[in-house]
Amino acid sequence: MTRFVFPDNTVLINFTHLDRHDLVRWFTQGQATWTLTVREECSKSSRLPGLQRMSEWGEIFGKVLIPEPAERMRMLILADELRKPGETAPGRHLGEAETLAIIEARSLNAVFLTDDHPAAKKAKAMGIAAYDTMKIIAFAEVAERITVKEAQDCLHRLAALDRKLGTHPRHY
Repeated sequence: MTRFVFPDNTVLINFTHLDRHDLVRWFTQGQATWTLTVREECSKSSRLPGLQRMSEWGEIFGKVLIPEPAERMRMLILADELRKPGETAPGRHLGEAETLAIIEARSLNAVFLTDDHPAAKKAKAMGIAAYDTMKIIAFAEVAERITVKEAQDCLHRLAALDRKLGTHPRHY
């Protein structure tokens, strides 16, 4: 059965900051796709200073999945479930929620790349594998795509930028 890999914008920002799109390309092994909302978030991020290369993610995640009406309804429910108390912005968590709704509705064998702890926790509760930036870097190091020093340098660079480094709550 084919395994599809879906990204979250946060992971894509991290690997853009690292200038290591190649590691995500290697990890996804040609089985990558993304949702409309995540693509739009990525496009918006590409306009920010230092993130112009975000526009290149379409080369890896080219095929865009658009939610059907029932998936869209599920997406709104999931986004609401992912919001923390007091979060009122209607656009918060839509990319993560859309991804989870599509994977669930279409019964896709999928991996979800996210550094958002609530989204990863929800994915795992739904039976969806979730990996974060640190895990991809660790896989790349174990597979000798990068050295231990390069892996450490990646994590230090992201920490210096005050980026989320994984889905474990201690990283928040």
